Amino acid sequence: MQIAVKGLKLQNKLLTTTGSLAATLIGVNAPLPLIDLDKILTIVADTYNYTAPVDDEKQFNDSNLAEPLETFAQLLRKQHKQRAHVLALNCGTGWEANFLMARGFDLVGVDTSAEMLRRARSRVPGGKFLRMRMQNLQVPPEETFDAIWSTRTLIHVPQALVVDLLASWKRVLKPGGILGLGVNVGERNSWEISEEMSGSPMLYHYFADGELEEALEAAGYQVVEKAHITGKSNSAESRNFFVFAQRTDASLDKTIYSQYAQYDEHEKRRTVRPEDLESAIALLLHTGSLTPVEQTNLCLLYDQLALRDRTDEYRYKLAAQKLKLHLQTPETLFAEDFAVWLAMGQLHLKLAQYPQATSCLEQALRLQHDHFATLVCLSYAYAGLRNFDKAIATAHSAERPPEQSQVSDEERAELYHALGHFYIGRCLKGTNEASVQDREKGDYYMQLACSTGKNGYLYIGCLARIYNETKRFTETIQLFDTFVENEKTRADEKLENALYFYRAEASIGTDRYANARAHLAHVERYARANQDWDALAHVKLYQIRAELKRKNVGELSPDDIRSHLSTLYEHEPSPYVAESFRLDRENVISILSAFYLIKQSINEQAPPDNFDEILAEAIYYLEKMYERGEERSLNLLIFADNPGAVPGGLYKYNCGPQTFRFDEVGTDVTEREMHQFRVWAILALTGEVPASTLSAITFAIGRFSHEGYTIYIYDPKRVLPEFVRKSLNSFFVDSVEEIAQFTYINMLYDRARDYLSSTRGSSAIDITPSRQSSSNIDLLPIEGEVR
Repeated sequence: MQIAVKGLKLQNKLLTTTGSLAATLIGVNAPLPLIDLDKILTIVADTYNYTAPVDDEKQFNDSNLAEPLETFAQLLRKQHKQRAHVLALNCGTGWEANFLMARGFDLVGVDTSAEMLRRARSRVPGGKFLRMRMQNLQVPPEETFDAIWSTRTLIHVPQALVVDLLASWKRVLKPGGILGLGVNVGERNSWEISEEMSGSPMLYHYFADGELEEALEAAGYQVVEKAHITGKSNSAESRNFFVFAQRTDASLDKTIYSQYAQYDEHEKRRTVRPEDLESAIALLLHTGSLTPVEQTNLCLLYDQLALRDRTDEYRYKLAAQKLKLHLQTPETLFAEDFAVWLAMGQLHLKLAQYPQATSCLEQALRLQHDHFATLVCLSYAYAGLRNFDKAIATAHSAERPPEQSQVSDEERAELYHALGHFYIGRCLKGTNEASVQDREKGDYYMQLACSTGKNGYLYIGCLARIYNETKRFTETIQLFDTFVENEKTRADEKLENALYFYRAEASIGTDRYANARAHLAHVERYARANQDWDALAHVKLYQIRAELKRKNVGELSPDDIRSHLSTLYEHEPSPYVAESFRLDRENVISILSAFYLIKQSINEQAPPDNFDEILAEAIYYLEKMYERGEERSLNLLIFADNPGAVPGGLYKYNCGPQTFRFDEVGTDVTEREMHQFRVWAILALTGEVPASTLSAITFAIGRFSHEGYTIYIYDPKRVLPEFVRKSLNSFFVDSVEEIAQFTYINMLYDRARDYLSSTRGSSAIDITPSRQSSSNIDLLPIEGEVR
């Protein structure tokens, strides 16, 4: 497809991060999130970026904040003779920070809106303002605050997450510290699109009477004062309400806790009965001061709750979101306890939070050298960061630790399974002879995993996976035929369906689409029967991938694309899904969204008035692939009568150019590049073109344009004869800026089309059994618990 519209002048925003709603939500017509706090607050911050100038003017006057701020200041003066250290969450444009600093408090303000922070720094030069998310306060453990001030923050947080968010703030608030909160009381509780905010969405959660006080009590605070504020900002639908609470210093009631967390003598581990999980969690949330071990157990209990509720899609995902709020790293929690950091690292790993997992597991390894499970988990974390050299070295160091005699066959099989994946991962990143050796080593270790221990056969699915990764689809098919009717396979439904999944992928790779649909249908029946929502999300993505590979994406109608997008949005994976799957899904959504916008625009009789904005948004989606780690391979082939005169503006979008003279067109010098580079720029810049050269150029244009190549001609001095201009009129553009923009757009388009026509995305998809993704992690022993 060649994208070109005469006279189009794009603004210089092709490569900028727009911060638009569409960008936040990945793609066109994406549903607004209901419990994903990171996404929700990103959208809220984007909207506040837009409304910052308006909020700056009206925030202080309309909110009637002077009275509650003065109450907050008085409470602090009673507690602190010296300057109190205050954290202002979602500090906005700095009005409240300015008020508090003027009354002698040290203040740190945090917000996610860059525009709000810019205005705050300008208004309060002596303040410290940081861009930080309130749901993930990256405050070092040695820095705690005497008080936290937050107004209208919680009105953008889903009700289901309020208690956990409040509880997570206790980590940065000193025992006895004051929490000042301002909310709205009313019945507003949904996403809204406001014309005052130029159609931008905003999530509102107004509180019922008594709701905030109950949440604070559940989160380990004691309410000391509250006030309803009257003023202009109140309405019949809502009123401003402020609560001042104190963080309690109460420690965990070990007697009650021990009623829930009981030691199983037979299994030699602490367990909580499934029906007691919520009660045990509520007890820990209500506790004023948790030790690092208790904080870790809170996270482990949420992980167990998620696994218990896997068949209830909403509850499953909600538990995972709550878990994310409580996880810590050595940068935010001080603990010299090996078990704490091993468990935290394993949980981060399960949520594919690889930087955090690496930090925790490296700390665990410093506390207990050569620990087998830590080394294996850390190797997975390095692999998640795409550092396969480090992953392989770390995994090999686990082969012979001092405690080797304590390693079971099952653990050894997991290590071999890991090494198999790591060698294949490094093989896929390289192109030389070493890559062949890595592939052989990957095969060796995965086959070794399959033959180690009584459960080694479970890794047969992983063997099929690495065959598919390296495009050895015939071997996957042979593996499927050998094992699918095997007695052990038939007895393990998850393994059986993993084989069907990888068999479907092999069918897509060999263009056997009917077979692929049949095998995917088999996995879909399994996923629905078992209410395995993540497996169903995998199936739906691959059903769409099969369709996109079978049918040229350029032939899809806007309605076809919207149908695919709706299916992907309907089956959103949980936070537990493998990162490689999440990235592949997001890439497919971004590409389909871009194609939808482009096709909808170029199918019009004339470009719409806002075509430049539509195209800029489409390019933003295509660029997201590279932000997610896809390798940039955008190359431009240039033919010029004078290569030395090619304007520098042609290279502004960071393409990889190859430049040749006109007389080299169609020769042995350029034949390879002419086939390899699908976007060309032909520049007649300085002089006449000989007839023989002109003939070679026109022949090449005719030949390659019919094969789908994108070609632009720039002839500012009208060097080319008139008959050429008439016969090739559709290829001419009016400026270097135009050719730079459209060659870039088309290269992005072609790269995205190639991505969709491939069998899979950048890395493997894993629905096979693995200790790292499916197992429970034992609760840690708490000092003083009753046995």
